[in-house]
Amino acid sequence: PLGVIIIGTVFPIYESIRAVCTPGGEDDKSWLMYWVAFGCVEFPTAFMDDLAEDHQNVYAGWYSFEFFFFLWLLLPWTDGACIMYDFIGKPLFAPLIKPLAKKCDSFMAGLVSAVMSASHLWFLWGIFLFFPPTWKRFLTVAVGVVYPMMASLV
Repeated sequence: PLGVIIIGTVFPIYESIRAVCTPGGEDDKSWLMYWVAFGCVEFPTAFMDDLAEDHQNVYAGWYSFEFFFFLWLLLPWTDGACIMYDFIGKPLFAPLIKPLAKKCDSFMAGLVSAVMSASHLWFLWGIFLFFPPTWKRFLTVAVGVVYPMMASLV
């Protein structure tokens, strides 16, 4: 299992960070394809780790397969991650993800806008607490009456 962790996770994390730090975008794309392929394999086969721990004959075979599979995914001359992405990830998951991504984008934009508005209002409320009563009255009238009247004239 240590070899699987090093080959499947530790080395790709290091290479992904290194790829992000380089100016070109091609290595970023290849490591992103690796992580998509890794997720497509690791998530559905997570139960195999529990099965392998209970049955010794499955243990050796499963971790050997997993080690060589992740090695095949990340080696540049086998280009396994690109093959997995082109033949499994793209045709199966892209049609499911695209509509969900559109919904999430609009939701996230609304959420960010709401959080920013709330933080601005909280900040102004905090400042407003320290004003003397005459300033509070003046600001309440200015914001509640004068500003809407001036905005409607423009």
